[in-house]
Amino acid sequence: MPIALGLDAGGTYTDAVLYNIDNDSLIASAKSPTTPPTYLDGIAGAISALPENKRNRASHVCLSTTLATNAIVEGRYAPAGLLLIGYDSHESGSITWTPKRVVPGRHAVDGSEVESFDEDAFRVAVDDLLKKGVAGLALSSMMAVRNADHEIRAAEIARDLTDIPVVCGREVTDTINSLVRAETAALNAGLIPIITRFLGAVETVLADVGLGDAPVFMVRGDGSLASAESARLAPVHTILSGPACSAVGAAHLADVSSAVIVDVGGTTTDSALLFDGRPKMAEKGVTVGNWRAGVPSAEVVTRGLGGDSAIEVGRRVLVGPRRVIPASWAGENHPGYADELQKLLERVTAGEYPQGDWGLVAPTEGFLMLTPDAPAPLNEQESEILGALGDGPKTREQLSQMTGYPHMSLLRTPRLERWGLIQRIGVTPTDIWHITGEFAPWHIPTAKAAVGITAERHGVTTDELIELVGQSTVQALARQIARTALGTGDDESSERSVADHVGRVAFTEAACDTLDVSMSLGVPLVGVGAPANQMLSSSAKTFDGGLVVPDYADVANAVGAAVGSVEVVSTALIRPGRKGQVVCYGLDKPLLFDTRDEAVDRCNVVLSPRVEEQLFARGATAVALTLEADHIGGEAGMSSSPIWWETVVTVEGSGRPATAVDEGGRDDVAVTVVEKWSEGLEEAEAKRKGN
Repeated sequence: MPIALGLDAGGTYTDAVLYNIDNDSLIASAKSPTTPPTYLDGIAGAISALPENKRNRASHVCLSTTLATNAIVEGRYAPAGLLLIGYDSHESGSITWTPKRVVPGRHAVDGSEVESFDEDAFRVAVDDLLKKGVAGLALSSMMAVRNADHEIRAAEIARDLTDIPVVCGREVTDTINSLVRAETAALNAGLIPIITRFLGAVETVLADVGLGDAPVFMVRGDGSLASAESARLAPVHTILSGPACSAVGAAHLADVSSAVIVDVGGTTTDSALLFDGRPKMAEKGVTVGNWRAGVPSAEVVTRGLGGDSAIEVGRRVLVGPRRVIPASWAGENHPGYADELQKLLERVTAGEYPQGDWGLVAPTEGFLMLTPDAPAPLNEQESEILGALGDGPKTREQLSQMTGYPHMSLLRTPRLERWGLIQRIGVTPTDIWHITGEFAPWHIPTAKAAVGITAERHGVTTDELIELVGQSTVQALARQIARTALGTGDDESSERSVADHVGRVAFTEAACDTLDVSMSLGVPLVGVGAPANQMLSSSAKTFDGGLVVPDYADVANAVGAAVGSVEVVSTALIRPGRKGQVVCYGLDKPLLFDTRDEAVDRCNVVLSPRVEEQLFARGATAVALTLEADHIGGEAGMSSSPIWWETVVTVEGSGRPATAVDEGGRDDVAVTVVEKWSEGLEEAEAKRKGN
């Protein structure tokens, strides 16, 4: 009986579930605070919190983490050398990765060689990069997706010269965009040491709790699974796995195949569109930090809005994007902080405003020291701030007094926060829920004090502030849900368009006496994450529909990891060639055939075994394959009937993750073949053949 241990290391909490795959039921769940940058303590804590007699029954482990994403954003990947084959000065100059080297050798877009590969120059370039101490090499030949000969030979030479990882661009992404392909290969090479160390540590944690024999899988950005060994080779595919996990888990728990999925966490709210049980993919790849990655990833709309988002007041009330520690949590765990906020509320209520600059910064803000170990020398004020926080959190006013600065706004904390030495405390939606009774696990009096002081700063009552925060949250989430449903992703280019103005009226952001607007979703709205009900119930009313928050919504991401499958996709392109022949791209080099059917058959012969091998390499069993030939055509010139332009051949394979209880061996795999035609194309071709 396969029982999956699903793990998701999110921005705030790491969730763990034990899930019975056969009878589709959750056995147990647990949470532990996430502990970046290594995440290991959070993962170990979540696993240890599961009942021991149940967790020992786990047959395999499925893990989703933001490790790779954060390593890219924060620039913590290992140094990797990038070797560009056949890129001209403009193309190579458009790639800012360092160190990099350019070597002669180029193919044209049709796969024909226009410049031979300079092996001697390549050896010199590799030697130069190795002397710089790179931890990996990334190779990208300009048109390797049309003809891989140069890239294949370059990899052979590189592996003869060094034992460090060597990554080929076409092996991590099949995008024809050579710039994106090069950056993706470089990122992958830089991430390999990071993920290798991480997985080794995870396997040690699992061994410590008696799960050393359980196969480990990592979730990829498209929601599918890959074995630990496969993930070690292609860690770039694990970026943005969290949103894909939430979509898969939400669909599973809510028993829907198409929906708008909204995952509300402590730090962010992520939304994705689900079709036929799978998240919609980002058509143009994804951008993480300053880098483009041509890997399959869910198209996600993200907003810095969650249960722990800072509430800030000024000319208007804003929620997020900064994440802070809720004041109610600080008051619960540090009584001295609770007392200080209570005293501050009494002073403010009596008309005593702190230090004269409370309009510039929030006196309700405080800081908690996480670690005193700085990565670089601190200035005098920073050292004083850390010293003052040594015995517990302090409000901004306390810190300014203890460090001798007359105004709260003169405290400079950004470096301390960026380095993870301290964390800010503030007023959040979580604190408001403590007042309304929707969610109150921590110190209610501190929540009331913090919200009351914030209301006084804004010149409103506590009840009025709660209403304003609710309006701001509803408007932000309604806009995000609409953008997700429209499939426009994070594109803000239409902000000043007519459609945007209609949206502003619908979301009550703008008044219009002459236009009534109502919206409804064509698919269910499914909310997951611990605060889903509190954050989404009002926003859902904007769309004239209900909100589905399934059981176990607070661990949906971990469920998504647990119920994931191993999936592989490989494609080829067939186009008309010269003298009546057709040419096929995607089989390592261009191949000519007399007929299109012969080319499709060859794709089946080459791609199906390739996909099958990749499935088993990623840890799959019970494999199924489907080949789809999509014949595309349209009208051209004076012809009134469509003519054939190209055929896209896609082989998709899937299987469930092999577990510790599975027996070895492989069964013969049959390939299901499906053909699709552009409108009228099949009939037009049959008519032409008949004539």
